[in-house]
Amino acid sequence: IFLWLTYKKLQLTQYYLKTYSKNSIKEKCCVLKVDGRVMHGGLVDRLKSAVLVYAICKANHIPFKIYFTSPFKLQDILFPNEYDWVINEEDLTCSMLDTKIITSYKGKLKLKFNNKTQIHVYNFGGGYLDHINSQYNTDYTFASLFQELFQPSDKLSFLIDDVKKKIGGSYISVCYRFQSLLGDFYEGKYFENKHLSFSNIEREKLIDLSIAALMNIKENHPNMQLLVTSDSSTFTSLISKIPNIITIPGKTVHMDYTLNEEKNTYLKSYLDLYMLSGGDKIYRVSGKGLYESGFPNVAALMSNTEIEFIEL
Repeated sequence: IFLWLTYKKLQLTQYYLKTYSKNSIKEKCCVLKVDGRVMHGGLVDRLKSAVLVYAICKANHIPFKIYFTSPFKLQDILFPNEYDWVINEEDLTCSMLDTKIITSYKGKLKLKFNNKTQIHVYNFGGGYLDHINSQYNTDYTFASLFQELFQPSDKLSFLIDDVKKKIGGSYISVCYRFQSLLGDFYEGKYFENKHLSFSNIEREKLIDLSIAALMNIKENHPNMQLLVTSDSSTFTSLISKIPNIITIPGKTVHMDYTLNEEKNTYLKSYLDLYMLSGGDKIYRVSGKGLYESGFPNVAALMSNTEIEFIEL
């Protein structure tokens, strides 16, 4: 991983000038960059990165910004809440002489400017808040930091309220991540090949096991509605016919592999995340090829909601 990240860092230098830019003086700050120049991970990898880099910046009293433009502008879907993280392209340093580039998946981020004006962070998907709190003697929580950074846009708020009205009260959240196994979600060649090696009989068996697990959860909460999210429209279409099962219509995509969709397509993932987070309890179902997704984990962290892992 170290060699790969070093290689990526060298690749990124091609986007920066080798001489001082003649632009106006820039703000000294740390910028999380999600601009499509490298692979950034899925939605929750990006949001987790934002929270963790913000925590490190906050502990070090360093101004923090997010430049999120790929495959859409983040502020089209999430607004700043208590902390203004928006930075425009013209406010970014663009020279290697005044920019420090960091690529990291390990979660250990030492923010030292070293006479640079801005730190640009790429690839920051790893790390745990407990480690940051231990290192800086802080007591940050993911939920509080997320709340400081983000609030749903007007459009996203409307969609959240609309789904909650349809549910009509409290509910239980359930999340499945099939990736490419059912042939209706693209996540790169590796996962596409997994789908190609998965027979129709295996797919039917996986669907049957997944529905059986859902029925067990349903029996444990007989008086509650279940809000189910999944990356497979095939699966959600099947279970939407079951009484007291709520699904959210729409296509789901992986942001690193699908760059040219309408904004509403990307909005669907944020809606899923906020709705999962709003449940009284969250279940993550995995096993038998299902991915142990971090999506419901982050949803649970956002609202300090209990989460239980179900293995098929």
